[in-house]
Amino acid sequence: MNLKLIIPLFAVCCLSLNSYSQDYSTLKDIPLTATDDFTKAETKVLECSKYMLMTPMDDNNLNVKYSVQFLLKWMTGTPDYSFNMDETTGEMTKSNPMLLGLYMACMTEYTLEHKDKAKDDNAVKYNSVWRFLNYCELASNNVKINSGLTKAIKAKKEDKLKEYLKIN
Repeated sequence: MNLKLIIPLFAVCCLSLNSYSQDYSTLKDIPLTATDDFTKAETKVLECSKYMLMTPMDDNNLNVKYSVQFLLKWMTGTPDYSFNMDETTGEMTKSNPMLLGLYMACMTEYTLEHKDKAKDDNAVKYNSVWRFLNYCELASNNVKINSGLTKAIKAKKEDKLKEYLKIN
């Protein structure tokens, strides 16, 4: 799945924003144009990813929406990393922008914390999905489990996640 095709979906999703005490609205002011801007932003990108993955799912959380917008801009523009999504991602997220944003946070977190494995698509995919499923399984995160997530969670519990993801 081409990440650039997802941009319009997130733009629509992120139009209705509410405010909270923590303010990530300044993320839009971080320049992401020159090559070194993306490297300089990595700390903030990782912070946003971690914030999203520690925050229960809530369609009205302004800071999560700002974080998703920032992650998307960084992921589509960074020259240092590439992020690949496939039909498995679509199955698990079922076109739910919030779930897709969380999966992007998992990919970003893993890539930035394991730069030595960032070019290994299978490692990124497996570890990102593992982290994503852990988030989704935690009842306090308020994730509505769809059929794609059910299949992936079952594969994880049966120690068949690599087979399910079609990776070696």
